[in-house]
Formats: sequence, C-alpha cells, structure tokens
Amino acid sequence: MAYDTKLMVKVASLYYKEDLKQESIARRLKISKYQVNRILKKALNSGMVQINIIDPAKNISDLEEKLEKKFNLKRVVVVENFGLSDTELKSKIGQAAARYLLDIIKESDIIGVSWGTTINEVINYLPTKINRKVEVVQITGGSHELSIDLNCHDITRRFASKFGVNPHLLYAPAIVDSKKMHDMLLKETSLKRTFEYFSKLSIAMVGIGAMYPRVISTLVKTGHIGG
Repeated sequence: MAYDTKLMVKVASLYYKEDLKQESIARRLKISKYQVNRILKKALNSGMVQINIIDPAKNISDLEEKLEKKFNLKRVVVVENFGLSDTELKSKIGQAAARYLLDIIKESDIIGVSWGTTINEVINYLPTKINRKVEVVQITGGSHELSIDLNCHDITRRFASKFGVNPHLLYAPAIVDSKKMHDMLLKETSLKRTFEYFSKLSIAMVGIGAMYPRVISTLVKTGHIGG
C-alpha cells in the first residue's frame, strides 16, 4: 500500500522525535495502529528514517584489536582513563580485570598471584564466593615495606578465600641482597614445593606498574628498583 509522503513524515516525527507510542499516534491521526506500524516500517526501509548507532567505546575496541594483532594476544581489555586520578584508574582496572577473570577461570586452574595495589583492587571486585575448584599459588615473595593489605601473603590468602581453598604460600623475600642468598632459597625444601607449581600455572595475576606519565609502581615507590 502506498502512503502519502507527508503522512509518513508526520508519523515518523511523532514516533521518533516526540516519542509517542503507536497507539497514541493512531488516535491522534485517526488511523489504525496497524497502519502506523506499516508506515514506520516503510519510512525506515525507504531511507526516510535513518538510525545511526554510535558506539562510544569504538576507539577503545579498535585499540584492543590493534594490540591483539600487534602482540599476538588472545584478548586485550583497554580501560578508559580520561580525567581519572591514579586511585580511580586502579579501581576501574581492578573492576575490568575481575570481570575478565570470572570469564576465563575454569575448573582445575592453577592461579598465580603477585602483589601490589592493582592486584588488590582486582580482589576487591571479585565476589565473596566463586564456585570453581582451583589451586592458588603465591608467585612473588614478601616485603616488610609493603602495608599488610598489599603484601603478597595477605593478597594471596584473600584471593584463595574467594574459592574456599588454602593457598600455596611462598615464605621468602621478593628481593634479596645477593645471588648466593637467591641460590640458597631455591634449594630450600619448603620453598621448592611452591616453586614447582610455577611451571604449571594456567593463569598469572601480575601487576606491571607504570612509569609514564608518572610513577605508580609499587616496586619503585618502595625503593626496590630505581625510578
């Protein structure tokens, strides 16, 4: 059925611009709801009405794809950081990483956990109970210069508690003064049992810090490495 162009414009304007329901348009123009529906479809199919979907995250999606291709990565998640403070940014990264972890963690995974403020935020955003049977391994030694809630022992325990399991802890310092001490620790029987899990990890949670445009690295701030 052919419809008058003016009628099509009127119906489309009332529906898309004034946000009226089809029943209201039918009563107002004294036509049936069926006719209103047909007119709207014709207006859309003819190009009289054009709907553009603007993806606000398109630039982020494009960047994720480029990084995946450039570095041959399975999946990249980029977080928008415009106008955010360091604290807000870490919170947003933690939230995004927690969602990603919940997507990929599966039964029998062996998950390695390191230290730091970003990893701490990830754990904060995970649910209290996760019903998956996994093993949790501490993969970074401790440091007396970190606050209790950021120390790897505490972070690993908190993460393991989400799954209701006991973690494999690493009772050793993260950084030692000499290669001799390093070699001695590698031979320590109690530590070797934890080290043996390293090659079996299916997931590793590791914060990499940042040096640009400003230093937000735990290792730098604690003086373990130079800024």
